[in-house]
Amino acid sequence: MKTAVFLLLNEYADWEGAYLSSQLNQLTDWTVKTASIQKTIHSIGGFQTKVDYSINEIPLETELLVLIGGNSWHINSLEITNLIKNRLVAGKTVAAICGRVMSNIQTCLDSWKNKL
Repeated sequence: MKTAVFLLLNEYADWEGAYLSSQLNQLTDWTVKTASIQKTIHSIGGFQTKVDYSINEIPLETELLVLIGGNSWHINSLEITNLIKNRLVAGKTVAAICGRVMSNIQTCLDSWKNKL
């Protein structure tokens, strides 16, 4: 069974991961999970979400990490930076939905240019 973990921060954009998660969840060989820095978060649309994993509990063997956009990607989080870095170094897939998320990842990649 393959696993996709959707990383959600507080005030996440609940519509951004809906299509991908619904398509993966219908496949018999995929399962969809959620993770965050906090155990319970809220979306921009008002959903209260209790996540499956804290950020440090995401299994390394997770096939797909999807970073969902929202209003909190301006934070400076060493946990998120290390998560992305460790997955990229391990050759794992990291996907991002939203320009703000991509900007954050680009900053991380720029700081690791000679380390990857």
